[in-house]
Amino acid sequence: MKHSIAHIFFEQLVILAVIVLAANGLEAADVAENTHGKIAVELKPAQSHPFIACTAEEMKRLKDAYASQGAEKNAVAGRIAAADQALLTANAFPPEGGQHNQWYQCYKCQCPLQTVEKKHKCPLCGAEYTGYPFDHVLYEREFYVLTSRMTDCAWAYAITGDKKYSDNAAVILRGFAKRYLNYEYHTNYTVTYGGKMRGGAPVTTKDKMADQGNLMKRAGGRVFEQTLNEAVWLIQLCAVYDLIHDSPSLKPNDHEMIRKQLIEPVCLSISENPDGKSNWQSWHNAGMLWAGAMLGEAKWADRAINDKSNGFIYQLGVSLSPDGMWYENSFSYHFYALDALMNLTEGARRIGIDLYVRPEMKRALTLPIMYVMSDGTLPRSGDSTRCAPSSAGRLYEIGYAAYKDPSMLLAVGNSPTWESVMLGRDLSATPQAFEPGSVLLSGAGHAILRTQGSKKLNAILTFAEFGGFHGHFDKLSLVLYGLGREIAVDRGRAASQAYRLPVHQNWYRATISHNTVLVDRISQRGVGAVCDLFACSDELAAAAAFCDKTYPGVIHRRLMCLDADYMLVLDLLEDKSGKEHTFDLLYHVNSKEARCPQASGQAALPKEAGFEYVERAKSGKTGEAISVAFEDEQVTTHLTVAPGGETEIITGDGRGEAVEVRIPLAIMTRKGASTIFASVLEPVAAGQEAMVKGAEVVKSGKGFVIRVKAGEREDVYSYEPEPSERTVEGVKTKDALLCLRRSGGEAWEKRLSAESKPAAGK
Repeated sequence: MKHSIAHIFFEQLVILAVIVLAANGLEAADVAENTHGKIAVELKPAQSHPFIACTAEEMKRLKDAYASQGAEKNAVAGRIAAADQALLTANAFPPEGGQHNQWYQCYKCQCPLQTVEKKHKCPLCGAEYTGYPFDHVLYEREFYVLTSRMTDCAWAYAITGDKKYSDNAAVILRGFAKRYLNYEYHTNYTVTYGGKMRGGAPVTTKDKMADQGNLMKRAGGRVFEQTLNEAVWLIQLCAVYDLIHDSPSLKPNDHEMIRKQLIEPVCLSISENPDGKSNWQSWHNAGMLWAGAMLGEAKWADRAINDKSNGFIYQLGVSLSPDGMWYENSFSYHFYALDALMNLTEGARRIGIDLYVRPEMKRALTLPIMYVMSDGTLPRSGDSTRCAPSSAGRLYEIGYAAYKDPSMLLAVGNSPTWESVMLGRDLSATPQAFEPGSVLLSGAGHAILRTQGSKKLNAILTFAEFGGFHGHFDKLSLVLYGLGREIAVDRGRAASQAYRLPVHQNWYRATISHNTVLVDRISQRGVGAVCDLFACSDELAAAAAFCDKTYPGVIHRRLMCLDADYMLVLDLLEDKSGKEHTFDLLYHVNSKEARCPQASGQAALPKEAGFEYVERAKSGKTGEAISVAFEDEQVTTHLTVAPGGETEIITGDGRGEAVEVRIPLAIMTRKGASTIFASVLEPVAAGQEAMVKGAEVVKSGKGFVIRVKAGEREDVYSYEPEPSERTVEGVKTKDALLCLRRSGGEAWEKRLSAESKPAAGK
């Protein structure tokens, strides 16, 4: 049903939504045990090379494309051109191993450093940093450049047969083999000494490297500082060795050195850091499988796939939700882990082991397509940066080759790429038509709401389980998209990857930077929540969830109703013991400035962690309804908060997707043992008037009534959060209840039962 809300008015809309159970009935160990089927691993001696970097058929496609004319040739020729460029540059190896990018930041300004004439400078305060670990971050980048050159040259040789390319690849590969065991073993952690400061950052020294117990002792490397990085690198080493294995550029003693002084020790190092449920282990497994294939040792491939506490099969059981979401609840890390899983499955396929039969792999690929917002991007939950399925186009090329699922073509273009040529995709194949609707993904922990209308409003309510190291304290937070852009913002992590800095823990990861409610100005506990209402039509989509674990003694219920023009949010907070709290309702909105007539005075910001990142703050108090306009040149987003006792308002801005970017915010603060926030967020194109003129909420019987004055009509929502027994279409069920009555128009009613809900993903 597609009607303009401006012409259709409803007298009554009743939505009944069955309680949704969280998809976490099995413990991780149970899932692993139930999904673990041992895969037979047998390695046959390689008859010729390459055999795992690509198959003979795939190599033929690349060669044929390069010999042809047109777009396919260009897709391959780009790599040959990169190899030609590599031949023009001397291969200089760093004197020591590399360090993590997290160190390449100004401790004082918490922003990324810039390299100026081999000096490390803060672009804000001008501080200069020298020595370790700053030099070593650049060493790491040099290692990546060398690896990229080596890889380009290896492929160029395999395609053209020109020895000049294999010579250069062999020089770099031998260079790594000669140096690897001579580089000092190190981790990505350092310690301070002497209390001295240099450029605002604690002085660090390689000799004072912190071991951080056995975990850190086994988590490091020699070229890179982590087994994670070295596992990724190991796959590249194996591919290069495979591609130039039969070239005249490698002598008999070179093979022994590459195997014994490089591939074997790297493989052994990562194998000694088993990490179970983690993206690290997914890369460890991929590295071990590729190394096992190149060394002809089945034990490594078998361990990579079948290890009951770490292997690929175990990973599928414990690290992916039933609908395919990587447990860290971040699309950046979802694709990062999926890249590892697909490196393993592709390597396995080429040595005769089909792991694509596992349904978890297809679900992990198709799931992100369900999340695409109206601006074409994916929400930045957890430690994520801005991305879209198309940013993982290589993975979708591989996925399409395995499954031939037309929906995956939405993430790849019509022009040939290296992968499309190698895998033989028919470019005439068309994507499957996809009209996203509202969907509940209970395993992943998100309710995705979409409504029909010119604004194309999309919203997500988060109730996911905590995502661990890369998860955020963001339970019952929301994002809103519309008018072709992000409206209510989850900024993910800083683009500079500031994991070690206070700004990461106290702002990006903390509750304060999310669109939810902060209690007593401390971040939530790392827990999950429960979604107990979900229903939708073309005109209205709704979801509700609750959590009684984020803050001791406090239960938080949140209802979200997405209209074609606005989003209504109801927050119910209560401490059953009667203990008083400070409740902060938070909104972060994509705009240039937040204007509130009730907040015009100079703000005295709270002293708790996170508030130090709020700037340009203004404040005020009122007992009336609150109106905030988030303005810029394209869109103004109007926030209306219904009256509910004395409320302090703070407007200002906080750190954005990069630490130097600012995003306006509004904080509404109330105190007591309980409170009710009813708020409406309405984006409108610049120059247009807002439809919503006011809102109010009152307690009524078992639930609440929220009135929204929307243009010439009044929308009256009735919500009973506590489930009670009802009969729906002759079936008794225990439901939460949401009703909407709109003034004017013909009487209209629609009921949504459990059977009419959209499917929870593929």
